[in-house]
Amino acid sequence: MSQVREVGIERLDGPHRGAARDRVVVEAPLQLRARDTPVATIMRTPGHDLELVRGLLHAESVTAGALVQADDDAVEIDVDAAAFAA
Repeated sequence: MSQVREVGIERLDGPHRGAARDRVVVEAPLQLRARDTPVATIMRTPGHDLELVRGLLHAESVTAGALVQADDDAVEIDVDAAAFAA
């Protein structure tokens, strides 16, 4: 999935306005699941999801086993869901 896409915009240039195209960053939700239990949904620019989740877990001091990209919009974490409650 591309990290940018083109969209139609209305460009203002002083008193003039007109249709134009511009590039914007794509964001999409990523669901984190601990043993099939959804524990969080974060917004991210798609790509490098496993690295993002590893960094998030490290920052939250959550020790996890394997990380698996379950699908394009979810990562499965081998950790007890209760670890996210603290």
